[in-house]
Amino acid sequence: MYLIGLTGNVATGKSTVCDILAQLGARIIDADLVAHAVLRRGSPAWRQLVQAFGYDILQYDGTVDRRKLGALVFDDAAKLQTLEQITHPAVGTELALLVRDALNEPGAADAILVVEAVKLYESGIHEFMDALWVVTAPRAEQKRRLMQERGASQAEAEARLNAQPALDEKLKRANVAIDNGGSIEALRVQVMRAFVEINPAIARDKNALLQKWLRLAPAAPESPETSAPATAAKPAPAASESPETPATPLDIEPASVAPESPETPATPLDIEPASVAPESPETTMPAPTAESAPPSEPEWSVRRARPADARMLSELLARIEGRAEPIGREEMLERFGKFGYWLAYTDDHAIALAAWQAENLAAIVRELWAENDGYAARAFPLLLEAIQAQANALTCEVVAIVVPERAAQLAAIAAQTAGYASSDVAQLHKLWRSVIEPLLIDNATLYTKQLREIVTKPI
Repeated sequence: MYLIGLTGNVATGKSTVCDILAQLGARIIDADLVAHAVLRRGSPAWRQLVQAFGYDILQYDGTVDRRKLGALVFDDAAKLQTLEQITHPAVGTELALLVRDALNEPGAADAILVVEAVKLYESGIHEFMDALWVVTAPRAEQKRRLMQERGASQAEAEARLNAQPALDEKLKRANVAIDNGGSIEALRVQVMRAFVEINPAIARDKNALLQKWLRLAPAAPESPETSAPATAAKPAPAASESPETPATPLDIEPASVAPESPETPATPLDIEPASVAPESPETTMPAPTAESAPPSEPEWSVRRARPADARMLSELLARIEGRAEPIGREEMLERFGKFGYWLAYTDDHAIALAAWQAENLAAIVRELWAENDGYAARAFPLLLEAIQAQANALTCEVVAIVVPERAAQLAAIAAQTAGYASSDVAQLHKLWRSVIEPLLIDNATLYTKQLREIVTKPI
């Protein structure tokens, strides 16, 4: 796999370059969207930010207000350093998880993966790239884009441009420099010329990246004929591990995504909601009976969606919603930051799904899907049980099923099998109603289950 690190200052057109690369067949990872995901409410990075900067940086729903945070650190070097010390390791870990998953996909050897990051050099991610691309544009053009395309005032645009670091040192180390000061046609020609020069065969081994950002120790080589003697030297532990920490094979979930505390675990990228709570152990379901599925049906499991499920989920959700094409990467990352996805799974085949979010002490199931009613009746109780466990950890008081009309029959099955009651929104607690009622459009269904005694007060 050939890994390109792409960077540039504000309004130079990095996203446009990425769009062209995607059209040419490259896969794009937007580090800014990754940063959104790692700062989801309740994550380890979120807790560190709150501890460092206080609750004033949060919006009413507990998510980070990036405008407030940006204004706070904009002209304060010490606060900016604190912010980067919190976010850079978290983003690096999530990027490494994406790289690891991409390495396990078919055709990985010839794949071209582009990491777009403003802080590519500052975070240290650039060290592991096969090539570094820097996008530039004249200052006047940057200012025009900030004002016309992003709505900044002249003073705001000047302030942002003055705060940008010089690109001289980055350009010295860049393999490719893209001038985006002209027409889109001129830009496309530059990108295509650089793209055709890429040779994935000369890509570096990615183990060094995984070992640093996922804190994995390299596996000791094994002889095909004899095993290593008992006195063989052990691999040196990673810098972040203690000597007692055993080496972890590269295909095992890294320490960096394990729970930071018993209350709230760190979760993999961009497929967990802002409100994710501790994951319950994977639940095994008995094989379906002859009445609901073929006798040869393998064992099922119920689990939270993983990074490797992202492509499958984009296709599945598009099919559920009647779309002609899979959901795009940016929209999927936005969804992963908003919803938590739980799957009933067998081998490499998803047979049921539930998506949920939490706000104002109400956990809301927003999507239900199953291959057939038999699967639904068996899978939904376990999917909802897993969601309830997470909702309880977040001290939610109620779980509501609010799904589109297309899932009305599935919602009825879920309610009947998992003990949910049909509800009148007008009878709900005022705080819950404030977030549930706006979702009841286009004949959406509503079922609820109260988890605990009501202790909230209306706002």
